[in-house]
Amino acid sequence: MLSKLGRQSIAYSVTTSKPDSQTSSISAQDLADYFEKINGIWVMTEGAGSPCYESNTSGLELPSFMQLSIADIVQFVQQAPMKQCSLDPVLTWLLKDCIV
Repeated sequence: MLSKLGRQSIAYSVTTSKPDSQTSSISAQDLADYFEKINGIWVMTEGAGSPCYESNTSGLELPSFMQLSIADIVQFVQQAPMKQCSLDPVLTWLLKDCIV
């Protein structure tokens, strides 16, 4: 993936502004490492079988879904806590910074 592109030749860093007014510098290597983790998940699960689903035994049902507007989704993202996991597809602060 990124390693095939010669990430060692990338010698700049990206400076970003977090929503909490702190400035963070992310190197190209840090970004490449992040996506390398994602690639590792794909590799580890490549030969996995199909998921196995079990019947709902809780007695609870979800008979219908409510349609959400873009404003609903923006509000949901903005209210999310400022934390993330190494398995998240995108950094929380970055998503919050990009959503309008």
